[in-house]
This record gives sequence, structure tokens and C-alpha cells, in this order.
Amino acid sequence: MRDRFPGQLGNRKQELRRLANGKVKDCVVCSYRSNGRRKRSRLQCGRCLREKLDYIWRKLNFEVRLFNDVDSSGMCIIMVEKAFQDHSNYDCLVVSILTHGVLGHVYGADGRIVRISQLTSVFSGRRCPSLAGKPKLFFIQACQGREKQEGGHAVETDGKGFKPIPDSSEERQYLNVDRPRELIPDEADFLLGYATVPGYVSYRSRSQGSWYINKLSQNLDKYAYQHDLLSILIKVNEEVGRATANIDNGVYKQIPAPMFTLRKRIIFR
Repeated sequence: MRDRFPGQLGNRKQELRRLANGKVKDCVVCSYRSNGRRKRSRLQCGRCLREKLDYIWRKLNFEVRLFNDVDSSGMCIIMVEKAFQDHSNYDCLVVSILTHGVLGHVYGADGRIVRISQLTSVFSGRRCPSLAGKPKLFFIQACQGREKQEGGHAVETDGKGFKPIPDSSEERQYLNVDRPRELIPDEADFLLGYATVPGYVSYRSRSQGSWYINKLSQNLDKYAYQHDLLSILIKVNEEVGRATANIDNGVYKQIPAPMFTLRKRIIFR
């Protein structure tokens, strides 16, 4: 009998993991808000993005907890505490992170970096058995490169004006304690939705905020009950890819980069 690939005609029910409205789902949103020296418009954009995520995840029957201005150690603590909870009655975990970043890392509000793999690995099947076999979805709005683009009239990079603080010896010691493995294929049922591909900046509009979070929220709101999550993320890629940043007489583009070890398609119904 010839093997059938996911998505081919056949018993699609076996390929879908339905996240029914009757089941409880868990969601954490961590964000770094601009401080008082930032422009009011940027503060409003950040607040708007958090509100959009809060709205859409609650609409999809998630229990949402918002954490603002979380420092680097705070992010680690939030993830570890969440992993230690009993998720037996939950059928999914979502973590949304809105901050600045460099390749493979995100910044806390204290200007120190945290490896993304350090935040995800605590939810592996071995370390968080009550989430084993359940989707663990991370959506990360942050640059993934150090190159900084100067903002134009309406567009700027996530990292503009953000000055990271060099790692202290205490931080290095903290990060080296129980250093997690990198995400590998046998860590099943993860999805990491990056705003941009490795090495590149992500863009935001001063009036609308992050290109990625806007399109993610819009498409989840419109299609979550009709299409599976990966199909929605492809739609997000298409729409973000159409946007153009005109900076210093140059034309720049962005493409989100979802990475996953999911074994089934996910649909929110």
C-alpha cells in the first residue's frame, strides 16, 4: 500500500488535531513596552498589538495572561513556572512574545538577551509531561538580526533606538545553569512563528504596529474556524510579503518564518 502524505485525499480527520471550543487552552503574552522616553505613538502601537492578541486568543477560548515589561530572568521564570503547572485539562499552549531580538534570542525589558530555545525547551515532553502530544505554539515578534534600518516616515525596525546591555557575569552564570538543548525534530508538536527569517530585521508601521502581528491577528480572526493553522500562516506570509518598506531610497521586504515539528494540522474548532 502506497504511503499517503498529509494533505492528500484520504481520511483527513486522522490528520487534524481539533482544538474544540469546549476545551480549555492556555495562553501567555509577554511584551516589552517602550519606556517613557519613547514616542507616544510607539507606546500606543505596542498597546494596540497586545490588545489584538488578547482579543483573538480569548475569542478562540484561550485563558490569557498578559505580562508587560518583563525582564530577561522574568521571561525564563514565567516559562518555567508555566511548564511546572498541570496542563492535563488543557489541549494547547500559546506563547506570544513582543519585543526586540537578534539571531536566536529575544531581549527582556532590562536589555539582556534570552535564547529562544531556553524559553521553548522547558515545554518538551520530558520536562512538561502534561503537555506531551499537545500543540505548543510560539509567536515571536522580534528582529532576528543585528542589522538596523533607519525608519522612514511611517516604517521603522523593531530594534531602532534599542541599546542592549552587555551580559554580566551573573547573567552568563544564570544562562549556563541547566542550559537547554536546541530545538530538535524529536521535540514534537512545537510551532515557532517568527516574524522574520534568521538574520533579518522585522518592520512595523508607526500607525498600525507590527506587520506580522497585524496580519496574524487579522487572519486568525477571519479564518481560524475555517482553515488549519499552517494554511493560515501561509496566508500571513503572503500578505506580509506584499508589504514594502521604503527607507533611504531603498525598498525592503519582510517574510515571516514559521518553523514546526507538528505531527498533525491544527484547527480551532
